[in-house]
This record gives sequence, structure tokens and C-alpha cells, in this order.
Amino acid sequence: MAAKAKKQEAQTETAIKPDTKTAHTPGPWTIRVATASIPTTHLIGPSGQHLASFRGANHAGNAAMAAAAPDLLAALKDCSEILFHLGTAGNRPSQDKAIDAVRERALAAIAKATGSEA
Repeated sequence: MAAKAKKQEAQTETAIKPDTKTAHTPGPWTIRVATASIPTTHLIGPSGQHLASFRGANHAGNAAMAAAAPDLLAALKDCSEILFHLGTAGNRPSQDKAIDAVRERALAAIAKATGSEA
């Protein structure tokens, strides 16, 4: 039990600090399922490099979500730009508030994904 606590403590110490900018391997990312005694799905980068492994009940779904991350980030950045222009149009103040609120959520998710959270 003490070894498990020590391992968790070590993981906490190596966590990325919110003010640290991170880079990611560009997409596309793909998944590869390994049939072994423990079902595992691997996340593979564009050059065939291993990025991560997923195990457990939802390994395939988690890997699929991770594989979509570069595309989701790019799409969210594009949406954020469009929302900026829609929200600052000033034609419908109540709608502009809603648009601005969604854009803020998008910017927060982008910051989390890129390691630039404040």
C-alpha cells in the first residue's frame, strides 16, 4: 500500500504546471488495438511513433477520443475565431452574451490543451 501511495505522489510531482506551455505531436493520430492477455489500444503518431497506451474497460473509446484531439483542437480554434466575430457584432446584446460565454469556454479548453492555463 505504501508503494502505491509513493507512486501516486511521484505522479503528482511530475504533473505539468498550469503556467507551462506544451507542444504536442501534430496529427493525424491513429489507434491500433493489440490483442494480448490484457486488451490494449495504442495511440500512434503520424510517423508511426507510439504516443500512449490505453487499458481497461473503456480503452478503445478513450484512445479514439485521444486520437481525435489534434483535430478537435484545430476545429475549436477555428470556432473560437468565428465566435469572436459573432459575439462582437453588437446587433443582439442578449445573444452576444451567450456567444461570448461559449467562446470563453472554448478558449479555456484551448488553454488547457496547450498548457497555457492561467
